[in-house]
Amino acid sequence: DLVLTHAEPQLTRVDIRARMHYLLSMAYLRYTRAPKLDLAEKHILAAAEAIENARDTVPREDYLFLKVFIDNGLAFLRVRQGRQAEALALCQSGYALLTRELGEEAHRLHRSVLQYNTAQVYVMLGHGEEALAHYHRSIEMDPYYSEYYNEVGNILQRQDRFAEANAMYAQAIAY
Repeated sequence: DLVLTHAEPQLTRVDIRARMHYLLSMAYLRYTRAPKLDLAEKHILAAAEAIENARDTVPREDYLFLKVFIDNGLAFLRVRQGRQAEALALCQSGYALLTRELGEEAHRLHRSVLQYNTAQVYVMLGHGEEALAHYHRSIEMDPYYSEYYNEVGNILQRQDRFAEANAMYAQAIAY
């Protein structure tokens, strides 16, 4: 309420409004005692609309990054809503957009997270091999993030591939 009452009226830049709505969405989705999916959705959709309205007023790279970042937040919400196919499409299209428009090297960290999120949706769908492929892409892009190795180890463990799982857990500990 404080942000909406006192900060929002002062925000004249549409891209800053988009960021504000994104943050409010994540607060309702991640940080409230019980997630408030309706309010999270209201704000993430407002963020998506705001960044679309800012398309011609911010540098192209900033617009693309924020669009994909906001869509990634929407994907997180869609997973929570049980709409995994939509979440998967959002993660994959965001990755493709950043890669196509900015190249393989731009926003590597964020693109690795998009691969990670895609893998997580595949896990929820019970598609372990597809999940492993996306986790491995994440590792290739950001080999020092221990969580990627943990997630691969968890899948391998569920597949009774214990030696491989232990190797992944060892990598996670190392990083």
